[in-house]
Amino acid sequence: GGEMPGPGANAGLTEQPGKQPRQHRCSLCQSLPNFPSAERFAHHLRSAHLTIEGGSYLCRYGPNSVCRYQPMEGVSERDYELHVLRHHATGGATTSGGGVPDCVHTYREVRDGVTPGERWTPLHSVVNLPAVLNDPRRHRQASDVFSRTWGDAFERAEAPPSSLLPVIGRRDFERYLAKVAGPAKVRTRPDETPTAASAAPSTPSMTARLAQVESLFFQPEFDIRQKEVFSQVLPWQALQSGSSGGWRQLQEHLTQQLDVVEEAIAGQVSRKSHALFQTAASQDDIRTRLDGAVQSVRQFRQRLAGARQASSSSQLLVLRCWRRRRNCVAALERLELLLSVRATQPTIQQLLAATDYCGALDLMNSAQEALGQQLRGLHCCRHLHSQLVELRKFVGQMVESELVSALAKQLKTGQGAEALGPCALGMLRYGRSLHDCAAVLKREAFEHLRLLVRGCVQSAVQQQPAGSGSSSSGGEELTLMDQMRQLDFDPWLSMLESVCTSLHSALVHFAQAVTAVRTILGPLCSMLEAEQMLVDVRQNAQEKAVKLLAARSKDAFLERLSPAEFVRLSALVGAFADQLDGISLRSVVDNDASNGGKIENGSVVDEPTTNGGEAKPATAAAAAAAAATKTAGQSGSALLRSALHNQALRLVGRFHAERKTSLSLLLDNERWKPADVPAEFQLLASAIGEGRLDALASSSGSATYASAQSPSAASSIELCGEHFRVSSATLMLVRFSIEYCRLATDLRHCAAREVFGHLVELLKHFNSRCCQLVLGAGAIQLVGLKTITTKNLCLAQRSLQLVLAILPHVTNHFVSRLGLPAVCQRALLDTAKDYGDHSAEISRKLVELMDSKAKQQLAVWQFRPPSPSVHIRSVVQAHCKLHENMAELLPRQQVTEIFLRLHNSFKEDFRRKLRECGVTNDRSPQHLHASTDMAFYLDSLRALRGLENFNDDFSDLWK
Repeated sequence: GGEMPGPGANAGLTEQPGKQPRQHRCSLCQSLPNFPSAERFAHHLRSAHLTIEGGSYLCRYGPNSVCRYQPMEGVSERDYELHVLRHHATGGATTSGGGVPDCVHTYREVRDGVTPGERWTPLHSVVNLPAVLNDPRRHRQASDVFSRTWGDAFERAEAPPSSLLPVIGRRDFERYLAKVAGPAKVRTRPDETPTAASAAPSTPSMTARLAQVESLFFQPEFDIRQKEVFSQVLPWQALQSGSSGGWRQLQEHLTQQLDVVEEAIAGQVSRKSHALFQTAASQDDIRTRLDGAVQSVRQFRQRLAGARQASSSSQLLVLRCWRRRRNCVAALERLELLLSVRATQPTIQQLLAATDYCGALDLMNSAQEALGQQLRGLHCCRHLHSQLVELRKFVGQMVESELVSALAKQLKTGQGAEALGPCALGMLRYGRSLHDCAAVLKREAFEHLRLLVRGCVQSAVQQQPAGSGSSSSGGEELTLMDQMRQLDFDPWLSMLESVCTSLHSALVHFAQAVTAVRTILGPLCSMLEAEQMLVDVRQNAQEKAVKLLAARSKDAFLERLSPAEFVRLSALVGAFADQLDGISLRSVVDNDASNGGKIENGSVVDEPTTNGGEAKPATAAAAAAAAATKTAGQSGSALLRSALHNQALRLVGRFHAERKTSLSLLLDNERWKPADVPAEFQLLASAIGEGRLDALASSSGSATYASAQSPSAASSIELCGEHFRVSSATLMLVRFSIEYCRLATDLRHCAAREVFGHLVELLKHFNSRCCQLVLGAGAIQLVGLKTITTKNLCLAQRSLQLVLAILPHVTNHFVSRLGLPAVCQRALLDTAKDYGDHSAEISRKLVELMDSKAKQQLAVWQFRPPSPSVHIRSVVQAHCKLHENMAELLPRQQVTEIFLRLHNSFKEDFRRKLRECGVTNDRSPQHLHASTDMAFYLDSLRALRGLENFNDDFSDLWK
């Protein structure tokens, strides 16, 4: 029982005549009973002792689950069946012919549900369909036909109900069933009445066998995926706790239940087979009738063929002859068309020689259209289409090159405008757009302008002396732009003038070319598009000129120019900018209108005149050009003027930085002493006072005043009849102001307002630095002054007054002469207010200084001899010293005003002292002493110049 049976130990699957069937027993499954036949034993080996790995079948019937008769890598399913029947079930039985034993077929029939000895019919396949779909022996990786086609989840897919189909239930058929129930019952024959045996669902024995099947499998909600149902079908815990025989018993039990269900299904199908055979018989009848109908149709067709041959053959022959004649005529026309197409090449050559590009392109288009439609598919014309395509490309290139050549001639000499029109029409007829034509014109114009500028620069560089700048210090060759940067101002300005002249001439010629092209094209090219082409080329010319300016500004060459040199540069660039603004299609049209003709097909044709000889077409063209120019709205020289303005700003910035630095150095080293005034400054002041600032602001005027100066120097400067003793920094500020006015006059068109702004900044800087150095006592630390004296204060105040005196003349020059807006006048008024406040602050500072000294003396003043007292003498002495300093620097009226303020302040301090000491007008010794001091103070005050008529007698001191 424990050993494997040998190959011949088992009998064959077919019983031999006259022998008892052999019992088979599994040596590995001792708990199972003997198998009654080899078929059942083979079925057991397949279900219990077989492993399928990746499609390979491995037999496990042997010691340690290894079969010694099978290779280790496994075999196919067919080879496995032969292996089982040959080595384990049949004992090596084979057929005489060496083929598959009969037992193999018997085994397959048993596996497919056919008992031995029974012939297989298609009904067996129907009966075993549920078993095939639910075969537990199949490996989990082997998919059936449904899962392979629709996936594993096909049975769980829910098809949504169609919205186009109504929902039909049993209630919809109730009326129909009630209507037909009576007639159907009458028509039913007695032999068709179902018997009890046929109506019964199954025999009693079958009912008893179905009762053995668990009711769980008949429930509609049966679902093996649910945990509770799975536990009832396969009691997992009970099977794990028991032996391996429990698994086999469970498997056999389920197999028996499956067999019972399949047998019941087969019986039910066999009872319903009568309807199937009846349907098959009806199909045979239908096929017989269909064969007869086919034979009738065939005979009818034969009769129709005979009738057609007898009645309509002659008429059809006439139709065929007429069709043949029509085809011959069409062939002749096509041959003639082919001949004309073959003759197009010489004609195209003649048209090209006559510069009739439009005619040549039209002929090529017609030939290509004929080849594509009427002559399509002809073998003899297979190369003609490609030849025409290549010829068309060549003509397109030829037209473009002719357009470029004509434009180059027009830009150089101004005599190629008549050839531009046909070339432009040829490009349009070739299929190029107006934008492409404009792009070709602009590209050639750009290249011509580039070569013009390069030629002018090379000419200027070659005119320089040999070896002056052709190579760098290291021996390397310099580029053309580097050599241009080494030119001096005069050669460089001459080169720039030559460039501007050439650019202007080229732009005029290009405007004539655009006008000629637009005249030929007519409505195909609007005035706005033509004007835009001219604007683009004019913009490129500006960029060329701006590039030359930018190249010289890299090394700050333009910033180092003198104002006179920059004026020359500004005049040249401004004239060129004005020329650019004047170049437009309108000017060209106006010139054509004034000549009384128009350009037509490259020539000037006299225009017929009406209404007194007016040229209406030319006038209309001029009006259209004016409208297009107005629509474009672009300044022709905005970029150039902007570049010139930027260079002017850089020049003004450098000019201002130099003056501001010089003035700051002078103020930092100023010791605030009266400076001698050279005659040059006096001449400047005299010209300012006489209103001749315009003469000073010009280069010739400044040279005249410089030549008239004398070496003598004065102690003060006179302006409008008033003398000013000022510091040296103030004199330099006056000179700088004149230089700013001169620079603004030179740059009146590009940077006058910026110059004015820098002048205001310089004046404010002088005012703030004076305040810091004098009132803020900054000069003590910078130049080493011991203290800021009243003389320093008076000198600073007088300097401020001189600047205030020239400010109205400067304002008048910028606002009235140079036309700056009124806001500039308000800026100078604000600056004058700052100067006035500063001067008033210095006056208050002088009063405060003297008032503080008087208070110090009055604080220690006593009512005792001698009279006048020493303290009053000190106050009078300080006043005299102050008057001496002020009279030397300040005008008499201002000195008088300051001393009146000092007197009133001293009077209040003296009254306060008398009240504190209790002195009254009682003729006491204290009163007499105070009266004596006051009399001495008044006498000393009247002795000063300008205060002789001072008549305050202190009568209100005792009130």
